Amino acid sequence: MKRRFLIQASLAAPLLGACSVRQAVKLAYLGGLSGKFADLGSEQRNAVLLTLEQFNERTPLASGPIELIEGDDGQDPARGAEALRALAAQDPVAVIGPATSSIGVALAPLAAELGLLLVSPTCTTSRLTGRDDALVRVCSDTAVYGAAVAKAHLEQLKPQRVSVLADAANADYTRTWVDAFVGAFDAAGAARPRRVEFTSTAAPDHQALANELLADAPELVVLCCSAVDGALLIQRLRAARPGLPIAASAWSSTGRTLELAGRAADGVVFEQYYDPANRTPAFVRFMQDFEQRFRQPPAFAAVLATDATRLVLAALQRGATRQSMKAELVGRRHDSLQSTLTLDANGDTHRPGVLLVARNGRFEPSGWKT
Repeated sequence: MKRRFLIQASLAAPLLGACSVRQAVKLAYLGGLSGKFADLGSEQRNAVLLTLEQFNERTPLASGPIELIEGDDGQDPARGAEALRALAAQDPVAVIGPATSSIGVALAPLAAELGLLLVSPTCTTSRLTGRDDALVRVCSDTAVYGAAVAKAHLEQLKPQRVSVLADAANADYTRTWVDAFVGAFDAAGAARPRRVEFTSTAAPDHQALANELLADAPELVVLCCSAVDGALLIQRLRAARPGLPIAASAWSSTGRTLELAGRAADGVVFEQYYDPANRTPAFVRFMQDFEQRFRQPPAFAAVLATDATRLVLAALQRGATRQSMKAELVGRRHDSLQSTLTLDANGDTHRPGVLLVARNGRFEPSGWKT
């Protein structure tokens, strides 16, 4: 199902004539807006919507307000392809999305065929790195993050036995993340973590998964899965081992995890793509505006989707078109909410991660270095 939003400028441009019809510029969002992973897609869509509302009000294009159109991939490649074709037929200048790596890998060739650029906030998989394709992104390669989380835990906890879980439903993200995590332990000469894999779309038994993760009496359990699965597992792990150190990759670093897990999430260390303690004026305003608009604090999905949208809007102000969008974005330094991002010739970038800890239903700085 597709929805359409017309974001009106605060001052309507004068009519050029009684019969004049202005062609609206369109920007698309594509992500998982339904199903288990909808928290990620919905938060990204909301961030794109807010960014467009503010852009149209404050610095609108001379051609008029930008229209937001959207598609739901449902975390299914076939459904995503259908949604992307439907969006392309409406002639957007670009697509913000997809949200997950497996969908990004599946849709990048189709986007090239359609002549449409995907600007992904969160497709971090190493499988997209170094490719001159129709996808650019505002996040680093998964391998950077997985290795950083491992090194931080080796330094802080020095665990001898570790269990790490990956969701095969988004394998292009989870397996590359876990590969990097395990590889960092190998490089440090530490005991190799025990890998456990499940498929979230196959009605998993979370208690059985928790039991498997705890089978070798680990000193650390690491979760690389969605918010819903992460929350359910955190509850069960805490019930069995109250003091067990638990860490999670950025995929489950959303408010949905904290909401579902409740106080069981307290003390869990979460990888994150932004620093909530950052006081850059643009970031502070964004945090306030998002919470006021949507009645919930934003997490990484919203921050990165805002950065992706700002890149496209700045390119439009420079005169970019659907055909020239990638050329306008790559090889250039861009302002982000917290600093700057430089996209290389392939559309890859480096974005440092941080580690946060959950306390009383919110993410707070952990004090750990990555």
